[in-house]
Amino acid sequence: NARASLSAQRINTRSNSRTRLPSPDELERITEHVEARPKNTLPMRDIVEFACTSAMRLGEICRIQIQDIDHAQRAVMVWNKKSPRMARVDQLVPLIPDAYNIVLRASQGRSEGPIFPYKPDTVGAAWQRACKALGIIDLHLHDCRHLGITNLFRRGLAIQNVAQVSGHADWKHLKRYTNLNARDFHNAFNEASK
Repeated sequence: NARASLSAQRINTRSNSRTRLPSPDELERITEHVEARPKNTLPMRDIVEFACTSAMRLGEICRIQIQDIDHAQRAVMVWNKKSPRMARVDQLVPLIPDAYNIVLRASQGRSEGPIFPYKPDTVGAAWQRACKALGIIDLHLHDCRHLGITNLFRRGLAIQNVAQVSGHADWKHLKRYTNLNARDFHNAFNEASK
């Protein structure tokens, strides 16, 4: 009701969508910085690469259990996944080969428990400290989700296939996470023209 009232008064109630994507160099510098710290126990490279390839939120990544891996379908069950309407749903999320390989490596030798047994706040704080120490401006860990979704579109996947991974119910919500540029268009056009 409050949003409808503000909209009637022509007050914008929507947040600005982000277009910032991490570069490969920034991701490399951040993961190296975190993993080089004394007493570090975070496998930051695996967590960041998984975030970029699975397009999952950090909270979801830290909740996935080894027993939730569906090896036959190369997917993981994400329980209580956030959805655009703020409802929570359980969703079987397919993993691209790179993400599936990270899951296998991170869970190796264990049969149960979290794949990444770390608190999201701990991972997020390590990311923020690294960005600050390295002088990387305005880069959020959640931007890895944007990169993951954008890369799925760059690979030529249809909206409905990307939505299977991202959990978005419609294009309106999904397009906020899509940061394609002119080069992406020309690459897709040239690939389709072959």
